Amino acid sequence: MFTSGKDEERIIPRKRMNYLKVSAQLLAVVFVLLYFGFDLLSEVLPAFPQLSYEVMLVILLVLVFVIPGGIALFSKWLQRQKWLALADEIGFQAKQTNRFSMPALYGSLRGHRITIAQTSERRGRSRVFFTKYQIMLNKTVDQSFVLKKRGIADFNQKKVGDDEFDKHYSTQATDERLIGNILRTRRLRLGLLQLGERTRTRSLTLNQDTLVYIESGETSDTEYLRAVMGFLSELAHNIERQGQFNFQLDPK
Repeated sequence: MFTSGKDEERIIPRKRMNYLKVSAQLLAVVFVLLYFGFDLLSEVLPAFPQLSYEVMLVILLVLVFVIPGGIALFSKWLQRQKWLALADEIGFQAKQTNRFSMPALYGSLRGHRITIAQTSERRGRSRVFFTKYQIMLNKTVDQSFVLKKRGIADFNQKKVGDDEFDKHYSTQATDERLIGNILRTRRLRLGLLQLGERTRTRSLTLNQDTLVYIESGETSDTEYLRAVMGFLSELAHNIERQGQFNFQLDPK
């Protein structure tokens, strides 16, 4: 029924690695190696200089707290600047609660009102960040669905009949024929599969006049942000077009 999604064409580009965050993580590893390395060499080679507790404490503070903290602050500043530059490029407005906060971007793209914002929720003592894309449909449709990243707990949930799609998503819909019709459009199917490949994908939800995509983490990759916005706008057009015919879809 469906063709393979393995295609060289990228509707959703792969996100670029955040080298600043990777560098901060590597520094922590370097400290551990240095600590145990000096300790081991001091035992094996008595002549090898043994670092004092005070020196090791300074190294600990610099490598584990000062440098990674500085990298994290610079990474956040860089992300904020890239979002503001993207808003200028595509004619969106940027709203910040203060000059140090991440901006929420909102505007119109291909006839749809779109908002991108960073959200967070507290889990225990830590805070988890998400990137949220919200697209307003130009008309209300009498349908809704939720596509969630499929996990072990979703193994036995109902599937739509596309093996590759079902491998990535668990689906809840008022009418699964809507999902089936979306998947018949090659570009939309390919885009959904490429979003589904991402470990950070959390959910894609349609609720009558609103389409919302949420993924874990933060991003400063403006090429990726543009691609996701364009894909979601294309998906919104498809849903509106189906709604124009009152969802007289393929008979059950």
